[in-house]
Amino acid sequence: MRKLCDVEIGETVTVISLEAVSYFKERLLSLGLKPNASVQVVRKGQRENLTVYNVDYRVKIALRREESKFINVT
Repeated sequence: MRKLCDVEIGETVTVISLEAVSYFKERLLSLGLKPNASVQVVRKGQRENLTVYNVDYRVKIALRREESKFINVT
C-alpha cells in the first residue's frame, strides 16, 4: 500500500484510508481527505518536507511529510 508522501509530482491518486487518530484524523477529514477522494500532487518544497496537494480538483492544501505518511492511496 502506498503512502501519500511517496506520490510523485503531477500524479493523481485516490485515498483508500487514513491511519491518523483523534484530532488529526478529524482535521484531515475536514480538509476533504476522505476515502475515494482524488488527490493530485501539485509541487514539493525544498527537501520534499512540505508538499502542495489538490484535493478533488477544488481545494489546495499543504501537508508536511510526517503528516502525509498517515494517508494510504492507490
